[in-house]
Amino acid sequence: TGLQPVLARLREAALASAETELCAALISRHFSEARGLINSNRKLATLWHRGQGPLLLRHTLERTRFPLLARPAALSGPEYGRRVLRFVAALGRYGSDELRSDINAYAPQLMHILQYPLGRRPDCGH
Repeated sequence: TGLQPVLARLREAALASAETELCAALISRHFSEARGLINSNRKLATLWHRGQGPLLLRHTLERTRFPLLARPAALSGPEYGRRVLRFVAALGRYGSDELRSDINAYAPQLMHILQYPLGRRPDCGH
């Protein structure tokens, strides 16, 4: 199907470094729970949307097809970082003990990946 090549490129990108591989493992482990929390908890849903979660997902998927795609301005800057942090903190508050434990253990790496998906960092010319 048309989705298979996109998923293959996303998997390849996720396995490109230890940092992105860790993030992929965490997302795989907690995706269903996080999605369920977002769908059932209005506060989390609001933080997800304010934190540009849907745009982040769309942009990450599009980058698998177009690696040089410019990062949307809404996914940059200190305010974006604060919104992501608020969302991740709330996810830990409402999530299971396992989710909370992983957020506490891996918050710096997770925040970095969420701010710079697929390794695209403003300080390295990407």
